[in-house]
Amino acid sequence: MSPNSPLIPEWTIEQAIPEDAAQTAEFHSESFRRTYLKPNENHDPEIEEHNRQVIEKATELVSLNRIQNRADFIDKAVQEPSIRFYYLATREDNQPIGLIYGEIDKEKDTQEIVALYVDEKYHGKGVAQALVNEFIEWADPTKPIELGVYKENERAKRFYAKMGFEALKDDRPSHFKFLPETTMIRKGTK
Repeated sequence: MSPNSPLIPEWTIEQAIPEDAAQTAEFHSESFRRTYLKPNENHDPEIEEHNRQVIEKATELVSLNRIQNRADFIDKAVQEPSIRFYYLATREDNQPIGLIYGEIDKEKDTQEIVALYVDEKYHGKGVAQALVNEFIEWADPTKPIELGVYKENERAKRFYAKMGFEALKDDRPSHFKFLPETTMIRKGTK
C-alpha cells in the first residue's frame, strides 16, 4: 500500500525479519523520544525527570541486548505468525517510516497491539491506518484487540477511536511508570 502524493516517497508494508532488528530499534528509539519528550522552557523538575526517563528508555531500545530481544521477537513472529505480529512500513530505500507489533495474550484472552509508531512526516498519510488494518486482518475477529495509549496523547486516542477502539480506563499498568496509559479496546464479534 502506498500514498498517491508526489511529495511523499512511496512506501510499502511487510512483515519484519530478524535482520531488520537494529534498524527498527533505531527508528523505535527516535520515535519514542519524539512522542514522549515534553518541552520544558521553565525547567520544571517534574518534566526534567520525565524527560530523563524518556531518554534513558529510548537509549535502552538500541542497546545490544534489546536489539537481540527484538530480533528474537521478530523471529518468533516469522516462525509463529498465529501468536506474534511484527510489521514495518518502509520507504522505497528500505528506511522504516512505521512499525507495529503485538501478540496474543492467552491469559487475558485478548490480542494486544504493543506498539505503533509512525514517522511524523507520514502522519495523516495513511501509514498508521494501514499498519493497524494489517493487525486487524491478522487478529481473530471474534476476540477483542487491546492497546495502551499514553494518557496525554489525545491525537493518538482520536486516531484509535476512528479505527474502532474505545477508551475504557485511565489506570492501565504501563510498561513505564512515567508514561501513564489509557486502555483502549476494539471489540470482537463474539
